Amino acid sequence: MKRRYREKKSIPITGINPSSLFLYLNLILSIILIDSSYLYSKEVNKATTIESDTLMKEGSIYHLKGNVILRDSDTIIKADSAIYDSNTKDLHLEGNIYYDDKDTTIRAEKADLNLKSKTGILINAEVLFKKEDLRVISPRIERLSKNHYFLKSAMATTCDGLIPAWCFKGRDIDLIIGDRLFAKDVTFRIKGVPVFYSPYLWAPALTERKSGLLIPSLTYSKNLGPLFRQPLYIVTGKHSDVTINLDVYTERGVGEGIEYRWRGYPENYIDINLYHIRDSSIKKDFSEIRLRQNMEIRKEEDNGYFKEFININMVNEEDYLRIMSPLTKTKLTRFLDSTLEMSYKYPFLNLYVYGEYIQDLTYETSKVSQRLPVTGMNIYPVALFSHSHPPYFYMESSFSNFMRKEGISARRIYLEPGIIHALGNTITLSQNINTKVIKYFADNDEPIDSFIDYRAGLKTTISKDYTSLRHTIEPELIYYHTGIIEKNSSIDENNLFDTKDLFKKSSVIELSILNRFDSAESPSRLLLRFTQPYDTISRKHQSLRTESSLELNRFHAKLSADYDHSKEKFETISSTAGIRLRSWNLFVSERYISPDILFLSTGVNVAITKYLTVNSTMWYDMKGRGLRDITTDLTLRKECWALNLRWIQRREDYSIGISIDLKGL
Repeated sequence: MKRRYREKKSIPITGINPSSLFLYLNLILSIILIDSSYLYSKEVNKATTIESDTLMKEGSIYHLKGNVILRDSDTIIKADSAIYDSNTKDLHLEGNIYYDDKDTTIRAEKADLNLKSKTGILINAEVLFKKEDLRVISPRIERLSKNHYFLKSAMATTCDGLIPAWCFKGRDIDLIIGDRLFAKDVTFRIKGVPVFYSPYLWAPALTERKSGLLIPSLTYSKNLGPLFRQPLYIVTGKHSDVTINLDVYTERGVGEGIEYRWRGYPENYIDINLYHIRDSSIKKDFSEIRLRQNMEIRKEEDNGYFKEFININMVNEEDYLRIMSPLTKTKLTRFLDSTLEMSYKYPFLNLYVYGEYIQDLTYETSKVSQRLPVTGMNIYPVALFSHSHPPYFYMESSFSNFMRKEGISARRIYLEPGIIHALGNTITLSQNINTKVIKYFADNDEPIDSFIDYRAGLKTTISKDYTSLRHTIEPELIYYHTGIIEKNSSIDENNLFDTKDLFKKSSVIELSILNRFDSAESPSRLLLRFTQPYDTISRKHQSLRTESSLELNRFHAKLSADYDHSKEKFETISSTAGIRLRSWNLFVSERYISPDILFLSTGVNVAITKYLTVNSTMWYDMKGRGLRDITTDLTLRKECWALNLRWIQRREDYSIGISIDLKGL
């Protein structure tokens, strides 16, 4: 006869944290080691039920046989039979033991537990952690105390099957939750075949992020030779970690790298990357420093906030990037720019200190103008008379110290006050007038330079709706004027410090017409803009600027170009286009600057099969050095692992790298 018992109080089941394998085992046995009132009560609670074909009581011992089922909310426990001693608190489960909740599934043949000491043994157990699809199989899991476990042997994998694609195996696994894991004779196996062995393994067993060795990678470069990289991951805090890289070059020596990461809230972060190698082939040391930091400090009672941003990119040798290019994360470039900025921002005001150091990797850094430092104050547009209506006043001001090891060094005071005004609805008239005042302090006391800028624009919008699209026309007429009030300093185009020194008398009228077609049934859009400037001083047309873009469901394209009327040729052309065709993604882009620059970039991403994908990009110099870079990734992704093969081809070098990603690790 089947009997049903209902529990008076709710069942004390704790949710399982699927991010920690060893924390799982702690919680799993805690769930099974339940209070004796869980088995029998005279009271009723609709949330919890216990079922069995038969129930017998002999003194303090309860015997449950046949289809023992315990249900509570989204948790279920099954067994063929159960024996419970209410005096000793011993619980014995046997036969097809099954536990399941939203996070975990457990299967075992036998379980002997003591509810008082919270100790026990699971025999022939398999544990599945659903979130990471991680399986742990062990013939014996023994709980020695609340947080102390011992596994005679165990296997862990995220793969299915009797012989998984990969797994870790070990013996004499001694685990203390919140402290450490120690194991002997640990092997990594592929299809049951051992490919890596370690006599001992130690690892922390506490947090979601666990310190330890990461999966190594292997790379071959034509210039650098074979490279074996072994990363070590270390958790240094709740919001920070470190990766230490040991690079073994068979032909170049040993490289050491450190990567430090810290993440705060909401936008605060620190990334530090240090690398060094003593190149044994040329007896030379190479070092690289990369640092990015962003900090914001806000006070609830104050509308303003403090912000600090640091971006440092430096190498000790100009040819570092060229020699180490297959491996470095910094792209090949002529300049390395390092900046530091600290500012205090209000809704209408910005106070700042700024510094910039530029390292020239092609020519001499000693001739580059360094801004060390720049201090300034910017006033954002603020209404002069009404709280939210024009005109608006704004101002930019700064003091800059420009340094060169070779050439002219100077200090500069820069002041730019201005007024913005706009009126009209159907036709809008906008105006901006400002004055620029510059005072240099160089080897001699330089006189003051002053300029005036004026900009006025008329703009309107005309739209008409058709059955399936909307056509919009936006004509705009703009006038620019730059007048030189006084220009007496010796600073000219041969020794400029930055773009604020680029002043030239000008008077330009510009006509622009925008045509936009928007589909009413899809996100498709066509945009065409033509802009024609006219110089009233030289009485000549400047280059005609054209811009166009097309967006369809599977296709997009952009084109911009400047056409010189007097030379009857294009000065610049930039274009890009992309298309998606089922499993194919293609793009091509081009950049032309007359007469000597023409770059072509292409890329393709193809899903060859369900598991195999190819991604390739190419950068080609059509008028110079030819092929600059080809990067191709071939990725084979299966149920529980992925294999990536990367090939990088450059003009004078190539590299091949292989990496493995194991699901759940």
